[in-house]
Amino acid sequence: MKSNKRSILDVALIISFNQDNFVRLKQSKAEESYKNIIDKPSTNSNVADTQNPSLPRIYIKDEFKGIAISQNSAQLALIIDQSADLGKQIETVSASIDSMFQDTINFQGDTNIKDTGIIASISVSSNKKPEEISPYMLNTFLNLERQEGDNVVSVMFKTVFKTKENLYMGIDIGPYIKNAPETAEKSLTGYVIKLDINNKPAVSALKNPELVKPDAVKAKFKSFLEEDIYKIFRNSLI
Repeated sequence: MKSNKRSILDVALIISFNQDNFVRLKQSKAEESYKNIIDKPSTNSNVADTQNPSLPRIYIKDEFKGIAISQNSAQLALIIDQSADLGKQIETVSASIDSMFQDTINFQGDTNIKDTGIIASISVSSNKKPEEISPYMLNTFLNLERQEGDNVVSVMFKTVFKTKENLYMGIDIGPYIKNAPETAEKSLTGYVIKLDINNKPAVSALKNPELVKPDAVKAKFKSFLEEDIYKIFRNSLI
């Protein structure tokens, strides 16, 4: 599998913190705390303090990034440059989570910071025809008997691990078909992986509140894209 066969499509970086029931009143502080990521005016969603704490109260956006702040987390959504190689994309994600982690400390204080997570969509191209992708997934990931003449139309594989690094890692795999522009020879076909990595187990294991940096999350994200992904697909791209 060559590096140009994998690409990070989009990423959400989530920093959780102790519930702040009045976070909606901190727009100016949010703008100051996150100005190194997005230096734009914020908007308020006008969601009541008593409603679901996970609903965003403050938004800060520019053309390619968006920060949504709720009563219990700050989330940065990134659209990744598809012209960049995989190594550069990984560097962008790693640097962004460092910035987001530090800026959330500035916003909420280090004693309030909880777990850190990355949710990313990753495309993996294949030489297989579009109609071959779903049957391949079914035969690879699930030994399911079917009646003669039955043709699989759609397959989605999902699993979650608790890793040796004390992380949760969720992997969803489905077919990926991107119609090519008229100038291209053919459409891009393959697989899309939804990768979800967070350090909730490591944070929960602590007896006393302690700041857990996102180093293990970043390292697992990098190793998955550079090494572990081979274990999933093996010879599927030939």
